[in-house]
Amino acid sequence: MNRKLTTKDVTSIALLTAMSVALKFFSINIGDTIRFSFLLLPVMIAGIFYGPLVGGITGGIGDLIGHLAFPQGAFHPGFTLTGIVVGVSAALISQKIFKSKISTNRLALSLSVSVFCFMIVALFLNTLWLSQITGTSYWPLFKLRIPKSLIEMAINWIVLYLILPRLNQVLK
Repeated sequence: MNRKLTTKDVTSIALLTAMSVALKFFSINIGDTIRFSFLLLPVMIAGIFYGPLVGGITGGIGDLIGHLAFPQGAFHPGFTLTGIVVGVSAALISQKIFKSKISTNRLALSLSVSVFCFMIVALFLNTLWLSQITGTSYWPLFKLRIPKSLIEMAINWIVLYLILPRLNQVLK
């Protein structure tokens, strides 16, 4: 993002961070290693609309506050790193590949961001952090988490695809 942040921008970023925290409360946990949630969706949105710095900050702060507000097990800084990487990745995909043309490339943008953030970043990194916490071997846990990541990616992709036009009007 090459412009200064306005009061409206700062408010929108704060709301996206708060949404990320609130969505952690609505997560569905299955056992110790599977959690379905939408908490990365606001982080991806922050990255797409406000750039890599804001996306990364939104992901990091959202995870830290989310853990303080709704602790689920021990804190691991790796999950904070995942949030940061998701925000930065969404921004870089939007800016470098799609040149931030959201209205003309909505399907490709939402699919690319969702696939990369869920099937690459979150699947690989969160599996690593979970294997460290639980003491489980990485690859068996990775294989177990693939269907979860596919389902979560598909749901988040559809939601992102559907809300991008409205967000483009409101946030730009």
